[in-house]
Amino acid sequence: MYRVYSIILFITFVTGNVFALPGSGTEGDPYRIESLSDFDEFATDPNYWDDNILMETDVNLAGRTYTTAVIAPDIDNSNWYFDGILFTGVFNGYGHTITNLIIDTPDANNDYLGLFGRLGGSGAVVMNLGLEGGYVSGPKVEDCEYIGRLIGNNGGTVLKCYATGDASGGEKVGGLVGDNENSISLCYATGNASGTDDVGGLVGDSENSGISYSYATGSVNSSGTNNGGGLVGDNNNIGTITNCY
Repeated sequence: MYRVYSIILFITFVTGNVFALPGSGTEGDPYRIESLSDFDEFATDPNYWDDNILMETDVNLAGRTYTTAVIAPDIDNSNWYFDGILFTGVFNGYGHTITNLIIDTPDANNDYLGLFGRLGGSGAVVMNLGLEGGYVSGPKVEDCEYIGRLIGNNGGTVLKCYATGDASGGEKVGGLVGDNENSISLCYATGNASGTDDVGGLVGDSENSGISYSYATGSVNSSGTNNGGGLVGDNNNIGTITNCY
């Protein structure tokens, strides 16, 4: 008696991430944001965050409330340092605006709040972008820190950007950037900034970094004992500020 055995062979092909945005992410052919759904695709997929991104439309975030940074958020709020994936690419707003961004968190430990939680590396750039309307709000306690309308913690370059709307939290709170560790140029902020310590109209805390050709017009309220300033709350370690008001 003969027995017949059936052999089924499964072959699995493993491919890389399939990028949905048009473009290839290079300097000459950046990934392009052409709609709100494109923005969501970019913001929720870290695979884009080390590439070149170009906005080709305004984006309206009305009706949404975020509790963390939209891009490159801190994913573990049990400690003070950044746990997450940095944005290390180049984001070119191309003169467009993101309107009605609201970040509102009741959690005292949520930090690195802003459109971008943290930019990292000298090659990281955010440029030619405006934030209009909305606000960033966290509890006014020490554990809620690195709060900015645009960026919580900047380790890259911010160029030709602006923000309206208010920013509030604990420490290192700025109308544009919470904590600056590299370069900000040709930028401004018009909203109010409030917190406990290291609060500034443009930047909360600036360390070993440069700020140039920039200004702030909002009011500043620092309820703690250290460092509040109309432009920068705390400028330390030989940070340079030139041609600003």
